[in-house]
Amino acid sequence: MKRKSMIAILMSFAMVSMAVGVIATDSLPVILSGTGTATVNNAGPSLTGTAINDGGAWVTNLDVDPIEYYFYVNVSDANTLDDIAQVTLEMWVNANQGADNPTYRYKFQYTETTPNDGSFAGTWSQLYPTTGTYFNNANCLTPVATTSNSGSYVFAMTLHKTAKAGTWNYNATTTDSTPVKATASTKTFNVYKHLDMTYDTGGGSQNFAWTASIGAQNIADTFDITVTSNAPYTFSAAYENRFYNATSGTTWSNEPSLDIKYGTGLVYSVTNVTASYTQWCSFLSPVLSQTTSHTLYLDFESVLPALVYTGVIIYIQATV
Repeated sequence: MKRKSMIAILMSFAMVSMAVGVIATDSLPVILSGTGTATVNNAGPSLTGTAINDGGAWVTNLDVDPIEYYFYVNVSDANTLDDIAQVTLEMWVNANQGADNPTYRYKFQYTETTPNDGSFAGTWSQLYPTTGTYFNNANCLTPVATTSNSGSYVFAMTLHKTAKAGTWNYNATTTDSTPVKATASTKTFNVYKHLDMTYDTGGGSQNFAWTASIGAQNIADTFDITVTSNAPYTFSAAYENRFYNATSGTTWSNEPSLDIKYGTGLVYSVTNVTASYTQWCSFLSPVLSQTTSHTLYLDFESVLPALVYTGVIIYIQATV
């Protein structure tokens, strides 16, 4: 009887010991540590379009100075316009894109001082041409609100009088604070032909005054023509009426013919205005205030009598 009791006690002890062992190995949690980064994705900007306004209507045909035009560059950004760092507008003639010249190329830019600061506080600048001013900062506009996802940057500019007539290209680019860049598709506009002309026969006069000795048959008067043009141009001349005696008012039956030439070129006979004009020289490139000298001759068939004659009106024109 005593032996059975001892066996029972030993078995109980063994079971208790096993239970204590299990509790001891599962008493503490396992803890892991480490480092890492998280990235918030930036949505790049986009250019949704460009257009030109003359202050009253949308246009694709432009004139030169003094007409001011407003180029609208429409920008969008999912991070709002507060994220926009720069907007650039460029226009050029195909064959002369790299020229630093108002005849062929313009480039303007808006640069935000501090993107993502809740305000439009940037600067407008003219990058090309590097001389002259064709950009009106005072009339340039930023979008209405930095909190908007889209809006228009408006560039106010004027084309120089020599901006080449014909087809021009223009496009725009924008970058955000990342910076991610977006470019608008290239579009075109047309520039009208333009020409300014003055002529001077001496001292600001527009009157020819031939003085010759009795018996002369060919006498001449010179004159200068000053032209600003954005296209090739040609000079031509004609006349109307007849010479008449300044004292008696009677016409002269043997009136002279008129001839004209440029420099050392050929001499051309000037036609009556009722017929076609006489062309005597052409210029092929846009020019700014180019002055050329010309000669108009009186060609007499008989000797010049000692009288004063007047009455003929001479027309000088330049065409593009």
